Amino acid sequence: MSAPGSNRVKNRTKFAVFLFGLCSAMPIAHADDGVSALEDALDLCLQLPSDQGAITTRLEDGGWKKTPEDDDGATAFHILYSTIFTSRHRPDDMDYTYRNSAFMAASILGNSALQPGQPTFTHGELKLGVFGVREGTGYCALTGPKWAASVIEDRLGITLGQTLPYLRSYEHEAGSHTIGFSEIDIEKLHRVDSDLPEEQLGKYREFDRIALGETSLTITSQTGETK
Repeated sequence: MSAPGSNRVKNRTKFAVFLFGLCSAMPIAHADDGVSALEDALDLCLQLPSDQGAITTRLEDGGWKKTPEDDDGATAFHILYSTIFTSRHRPDDMDYTYRNSAFMAASILGNSALQPGQPTFTHGELKLGVFGVREGTGYCALTGPKWAASVIEDRLGITLGQTLPYLRSYEHEAGSHTIGFSEIDIEKLHRVDSDLPEEQLGKYREFDRIALGETSLTITSQTGETK
């Protein structure tokens, strides 16, 4: 006869072993098709076709989802805001950084030569905009979580350099393309002392949590033309 409670101990042990095995079998946050989807998107952006339909088909075949029309440009704005925020960052004038990033993103979408309805795509936390294809000047802009930075470094063979305590960046001509690439630590950014009024700073930081990606990337053809 088993000692009192021994069956419960055995059952709990079996359950713990089961959970350990289950957790061990689970992939880490980015070790799924998000990596292959990102890698495929990078390859596409380096050889961007001039046919928007072909671009959409390629991305959707790789698991990307085209942003629905009722998104009303929000995803495109978030992508552009993130890339501008990190590439034109002024640590000594954060008010300018925030205002200019929002102004420039809105201007690109509303007051430039780009036609309305520029296509954007999502894959999990990744956001990709393929802008200017119909105008013959296509380029890619992408934002995503922190893990995306290491995938981009490996795929493109580049390395981010420490620009600020909370910002790593890279901007260089690679082959026939100009690449702008950044990784920002939003929590560290928010711990930096600021002269901005607390209420205003609070609004900016709340917007960061909505719109600012930890990883940002632009790939632009130096000729300004799609393939």
